[in-house]
Amino acid sequence: MLEYRNTVIKDFVLIATILIITFFLSTQLDLFEKTHDLIHVLENLFVTSVLFSMVLILLSIYRYIKFVGEIDRRQALEQKLKFVDDRYKTIYYETLNPVFTVDQKGNYLAANPAGLDFLECNPSELIAKNIWDTAPPDKIEEMKQRHSPFLERRTVETDYLVNGKVKTLLLNVLPISNGDETYLYGIGHDITERKQTEQQLKYYALHDHLTGLKNRAYFEQKLEYYKATDTTIGIVLIDLDGLKLINDTLGHPAGDNYLIIIAETLIKNYGSYYELARIGGDEFAILIPNANKDILESVCNNIEQLVDNYNESNNSNISISLGHACQGKGLASVYDVFKEADNQMYRRKLHRKQSNRNAITQTLVNALEARDFNTEGHCERLELLITKIAEAFKMSSSTIYDLKLFARFHDIGKVGISDQILFKPGRLTKSEFIEMQRHSEIGYRIAQSSLDLAPIAEWILKHHEWWNGKGYPLGLKGEQIPLESRILSIIDAYDAMTNTRPYRKPLTHEEAVAELQRCAGTQFDPKLTPIIIDILEEIHSKDSHK
Repeated sequence: MLEYRNTVIKDFVLIATILIITFFLSTQLDLFEKTHDLIHVLENLFVTSVLFSMVLILLSIYRYIKFVGEIDRRQALEQKLKFVDDRYKTIYYETLNPVFTVDQKGNYLAANPAGLDFLECNPSELIAKNIWDTAPPDKIEEMKQRHSPFLERRTVETDYLVNGKVKTLLLNVLPISNGDETYLYGIGHDITERKQTEQQLKYYALHDHLTGLKNRAYFEQKLEYYKATDTTIGIVLIDLDGLKLINDTLGHPAGDNYLIIIAETLIKNYGSYYELARIGGDEFAILIPNANKDILESVCNNIEQLVDNYNESNNSNISISLGHACQGKGLASVYDVFKEADNQMYRRKLHRKQSNRNAITQTLVNALEARDFNTEGHCERLELLITKIAEAFKMSSSTIYDLKLFARFHDIGKVGISDQILFKPGRLTKSEFIEMQRHSEIGYRIAQSSLDLAPIAEWILKHHEWWNGKGYPLGLKGEQIPLESRILSIIDAYDAMTNTRPYRKPLTHEEAVAELQRCAGTQFDPKLTPIIIDILEEIHSKDSHK
């Protein structure tokens, strides 16, 4: 632009100079009157000068017009460049991606707002930092190796320590030269959450989420590892007895709590020395390098003692079965060792199976009493009623004994129902009632696990069946329902009606009897109901005269 302006100025100066000289000569023509040829020459020169000046003037006008057009074009270009520059600045400041600029020594020079937010600092705090000031101390050496050579275009994962938290950027690094110096321009994408998710996935790929112990996959990896070494390996297997029964009756949280107790016991006593893993739903394993029979037996005895101590201190009945084996005596492979330990554990489990089940059943009975189902003497009253009815029916003493057990434990399945439902003061919702109905099946499974209660397991399962088939859980009808279950359902209903419930006041004897008569043939056995009512009338009459 400056070149065009100077050219136009020069043209005008030249034109002005020619016109001034020509005009001066034309005013002095009288000096050359006698020299006509010279005058003729001067006149021609004047005309020529004028013509030449006009050409120069036209040329200058053209150049001026071109100069003005160039100014407009340059101004338009500058406007476009300014627009582009503004857009780049907007992108720089508004982008959600952190952007940093550092010098060759790693000193921060600038950052966009997203970068400042990422590092949780302001501009003055930023420029006082070096990139190694924001790196986790334990990763600085690794990062230096990963980031070398410094002045190269690359994409790297970079960790930052920000107010005690580790954050991660996927950073695109661009070297930018500015004359004598080169700077690094970094555009980052925050992948902190992704990295945390990846770490969690890696953790849970080799760990049990409930206990925190290593899992089956890790255990098998270690078996493969030891398979290729000369280390003598011993394996101890621990099985929690009756986990399915515990889950079915007390609920999965109770079963999970038992598993956690065992895991914590193992971690506390052996976590610093041996490899621990939960290799199945109810099974744990300990890998012991350089093991021998004495070491394995000592570990097993100690674990049994630790569980016994826990049971004694916490009024609990956790039961476990153990097995162990080590390489040698025909067990060359680590997989042979595992198989032998598993077989030994299974043999011990079979040997103590019934005693373990009885211990678990006793635990459930204790839980039933602890939950205070018998606050109002419900079970005792049922025992008395069912005994008198059985005697009236001339039943055998053994049957009467079973009926008394039935009266006491018919609701044992309620140990598996949540307190929120069990002790709800108002009426149950439909979903809550469906959950409550499960107690018959839970009680059946508990009774089957006990030598004492096994004879009454079927009665427990069916004591909420109705004569018309609309009861639960099987929908049996008529005489498909065991006699003992039909008897209990009548006296259980009578006792429930004549005693206080959280959601209603008790009925009188007469009102309860009328309700039994109304439900005969639907809920209750129509032939059995009048007979039992007569017995109830007799008992009530005697009690009234006392």
